[in-house]
Amino acid sequence: MDYVDITGFAGVPDTITPAGLQGLAAAAATAADVVPARPARFEVTRYTVTDPGGESLAQIAARNGITVAELMTLNPGLADVKLPAGTSVVVFRGIRPAQLVMLSPAVPETLILTEAPS
Repeated sequence: MDYVDITGFAGVPDTITPAGLQGLAAAAATAADVVPARPARFEVTRYTVTDPGGESLAQIAARNGITVAELMTLNPGLADVKLPAGTSVVVFRGIRPAQLVMLSPAVPETLILTEAPS
C-alpha cells in the first residue's frame, strides 16, 4: 500500500461550551476533508514538587505514570530520598508520536480508508 486516503470529522473538542453544542449535530453530519492531527515532536516534560513536606521518588513516579527506575535514568545523580518543595525533575524526554483525532464509535461511518491502486 502506497497511499491511504482518510475522510472523517474531528468530533467534539474538549473545549466545547454549552453554546457550541448547538451546532454539533450539523458538524457531525458532514465529513471533513482532513482529520486534525498533532505531529510527532521531541519533548522534555518536567515535574515540580509542590508538597511543602516534599515528595518521594515513588510518589513522583506514580503521579507521572513512570517507574522509579525510569525517573532515576532521566535524572542522573538523583538520590532515592524525599525531594523538597520546589525541586524540578524530568519525567519524560523523547519523541511523542503523532496522534490522530479519536472518532467516536457512536457516530457511524465516519472514517473511510481507501487503498490506492499500485
